[in-house]
Amino acid sequence: MTTLKEIINFTNFQTFLFCKLIKKIEKKFQISIYYFFFFRFLTRLFEIILFNKINSKFDIYSNYYLPKKIRKLKNLYVISAGIANDSSFEKKIIQKLHIKKMITVDPTQISKIEIKSIKSYKNKFINKPLSWETRNIKIYKPFDYKDNNINFSTNPMFGNALNFDYIKSVSIFDIIKNIKYNNKYPLLIKMDIEGIADLIITKLLEKRIFPNFIAFELERSTSIFDQINFFKKLIKLNTLLKKNYDTYYFTKQKIGYRLELISVKKRNIKFI
Repeated sequence: MTTLKEIINFTNFQTFLFCKLIKKIEKKFQISIYYFFFFRFLTRLFEIILFNKINSKFDIYSNYYLPKKIRKLKNLYVISAGIANDSSFEKKIIQKLHIKKMITVDPTQISKIEIKSIKSYKNKFINKPLSWETRNIKIYKPFDYKDNNINFSTNPMFGNALNFDYIKSVSIFDIIKNIKYNNKYPLLIKMDIEGIADLIITKLLEKRIFPNFIAFELERSTSIFDQINFFKKLIKLNTLLKKNYDTYYFTKQKIGYRLELISVKKRNIKFI
């Protein structure tokens, strides 16, 4: 007998396949047709209304933007979650910025290979999923896992809810404690972690931890059962961020499927 969970998962699989086809078409023809799809259009609309557009006061580092003035900072601490097979951002900031210590976090096997290309004593790698607590959690594999899709997620709406492993997560609070970080030094957090970046940011702000820079992606699940929840979380996150941060968007690819954002702390930072 088919269960409700299996029906939901099958429906999510069909929408996943449809979105995957659309993404292939857009990539092949170098176009975006987000305005033909209601939730994609709504995501873009929220992005433009809630956040500021990136401007000339920022430099690009691989696929992320950071304020130009960050180059003047000394003893920058970095926590970067979500590496997979691309560490270009981490390599670029090690080359360009005055980094004191960098912690990279990713649960995938391919990241263990990729991280070796970062030839710097300043970097420490943790082969676990990032969370707000340390515990055994479910990590969901993508529907096209056999096609080498490495976008694992701890959110079932971003993967195959029937295909998962248990793995021990690492708490961002433990990382901050272990690196002996304090507010004396600037902190940059970058997250590309498939659907839970907003939750981690919320936990940080609720604990009165305010990184100087937060570069992150907000991915919208293709599941039709998660749309309202996504926009609720987006509004909540914006409400929390705008008290202490100016947030800018720079999404150029997969418009309407994700938001690429950089939040900069409003309070003045002492530059060297």
